[in-house]
Amino acid sequence: MKKSCDTCMFSCYQKDTSKHPNIGLLRQHCTSEKYNSPAYTEEMYLEDMKAGYCRFWASQQKG
Repeated sequence: MKKSCDTCMFSCYQKDTSKHPNIGLLRQHCTSEKYNSPAYTEEMYLEDMKAGYCRFWASQQKG
């Protein structure tokens, strides 16, 4: 299984009405507390993007 936001258990879609208040486009978000923590720096984010997946990725499948 390829590690990506699409296959991560922390990934979800939320309605974003900031640019289109009447439409509400769906945007992918991460619910991981570690990902959204101030301890997760921009440098760490860039390292993860270079590696091709997030360090907090967790499989949606059990087992």
